[in-house]
Amino acid sequence: MAASLAAAAADASREHWPDAGGARAQAQALTRRAGQLAESGAGAYGRARWALARRGDATRGEDQTRRDWRLGLAVEEAAQAPLQLAASGADIAELAAEIAKQGADDVRADAVIAALLAAAAARAAAGLVQVNLVVGDKEPAVAACRYAEAAAAAAARAENL
Repeated sequence: MAASLAAAAADASREHWPDAGGARAQAQALTRRAGQLAESGAGAYGRARWALARRGDATRGEDQTRRDWRLGLAVEEAAQAPLQLAASGADIAELAAEIAKQGADDVRADAVIAALLAAAAARAAAGLVQVNLVVGDKEPAVAACRYAEAAAAAAARAENL
């Protein structure tokens, strides 16, 4: 939604801003990317929920260690889409902030809202990653998510818009 709103603001700024077409194209690409990530994330989330539901099921012939390992893999896979969505959120927030600065005055509020929405999405995605990957050797992924969250928040700060 944030990227679509940014694309619309850029499109409405074509007469005012020479780079509006490029900003619109970037926002459209980010819209497609976010949709793809949401779709793949939903599938991975379903697989993780399935593995979690079967974690204590001793009737399948697997020992507990094997079921825990399978669950760990599923949870790690499910965290990949939110990790990438957090980074995309930062990209969208930065692009929307640039559109707010350079674009037409009558769509500035739309671009500001797009930046704020993107920052909120990055924060939510980062929260999912942090909840699911807080243990083990996953600290680099959590750190990358925190960085993306901070970058999105910085782009959406009022003084930057």
